[in-house]
Amino acid sequence: MDKYFEIAKIKYCVSGDGDKITVGEILENFVSASSDKSRSLEVFVKDELSLPQGSKIYDDTMRVVYKNGKGYIRYEGVKSGDLSKAYLRIEAKDDYVRTEIKSDAANEKSLLTAMELEHNITENKGILLHCSYIVYGDEAILFTAPSGTGKSTQAKLWQDTRGARLINGDRAAVMLTKDGVVAAGIPYCGSSGVRINHTCKVRAVVYLSQSNVNTVIKLSGLRAFKRIWEGITLNIWHRNDVEKATDTVLEIAENVPVYHLSCVADETAVKALEEALDNN
Repeated sequence: MDKYFEIAKIKYCVSGDGDKITVGEILENFVSASSDKSRSLEVFVKDELSLPQGSKIYDDTMRVVYKNGKGYIRYEGVKSGDLSKAYLRIEAKDDYVRTEIKSDAANEKSLLTAMELEHNITENKGILLHCSYIVYGDEAILFTAPSGTGKSTQAKLWQDTRGARLINGDRAAVMLTKDGVVAAGIPYCGSSGVRINHTCKVRAVVYLSQSNVNTVIKLSGLRAFKRIWEGITLNIWHRNDVEKATDTVLEIAENVPVYHLSCVADETAVKALEEALDNN
């Protein structure tokens, strides 16, 4: 039986052996009752993955990608170039994706990887941003920064002192729509465990750094672009993805306030940012 999901306005139909994969806490908030689809994903659970076809175009410590006609074949879980260690094979062409998952890795985490959110969100005029995503006053505030800088701390301060709602503690899809720039909750959530399926307008993107005093600087132009670009997840081997992501980040930076908040880890940081948002 086919399964349907909707993530960041993208509708997936999972067929084949997809019904052998149990949907649990990772994807349960994104199950769709609608049979509409914009992406078809055919899943096969196998003891061994099929061999590659085409020419190798990318290789790192996690994946190998082959160009295959107008599409590509991607292996995940590769170790030291050894394809036999891969647990997932994605063969993509246009809107159809054929996926092979090793039987010992046939779980919803592998299925989520097979959905290629980083690619499909980019194709859909969006970016996958590393951030803590909160909702305050029916609008999204996105805290982005390198890991360990304090995204979770600032998000919790807003929860505790302003009643903000945490939608995702690690990532969000930031999308260009006819109604403006919106943030959408996605299944990836890091260690936060919070993955709420909620979409709303973005009020601000806030880049964080640690300091002994609170300083809020509104960024523009290249500085705003850079702070957003630093936080995106992107298939760097996919030329069209890179080009589309560049255009999308430029447009987001032009249409959403971007701030650099140098801050301490207490409520005074909340007050400093709140004042800057109110004065914008």
